[in-house]
Amino acid sequence: MVQTIRHQISTCARWGSVGVLCASLLPLLAGCVTSTGGSSRLVSQPTSHIQDVPLPTGFSLDEKRSRSFYDPATSLRWVDYAYTGQGDKFSVSQYYQQQMPTNGWTPATRMFTQGQATLDFRKNREHCRLTLSGSSFGNTRVEIAIWPTADKAPDPPAASHPNTNP
Repeated sequence: MVQTIRHQISTCARWGSVGVLCASLLPLLAGCVTSTGGSSRLVSQPTSHIQDVPLPTGFSLDEKRSRSFYDPATSLRWVDYAYTGQGDKFSVSQYYQQQMPTNGWTPATRMFTQGQATLDFRKNREHCRLTLSGSSFGNTRVEIAIWPTADKAPDPPAASHPNTNP
């Protein structure tokens, strides 16, 4: 009986050492995952269906729900694309807030209502709206709409000098 107890204590001690070793390695392993604010950082695909709108890796075009039109005479485009992929909508929102300005888009508005995020951007004579929502099986749906605006985005007003009348 004493021999059995000694064997159980010895076995627990060995497994306990393995547990301590694993626990000490966890911080090192966690460093292998890029994260910001608890959500994983997304990486852009090498190419995208829309030249100046990046797409996170792992997202694919829903061809049945996507369409676009380009008028070469006016250089105007209308885009209505839908994508689905892995990544929570907060990570995807963060991704687009970082990536769109690097592609020349200026943030206009950002909203989160009824479980979906909407990000609006402007560039020259175009408006881009990204709508992010959760879909089945833990995927995120990204809808990208681009349409021409009436004219170029207005320049900010010039600063007035205190000694001049408007």
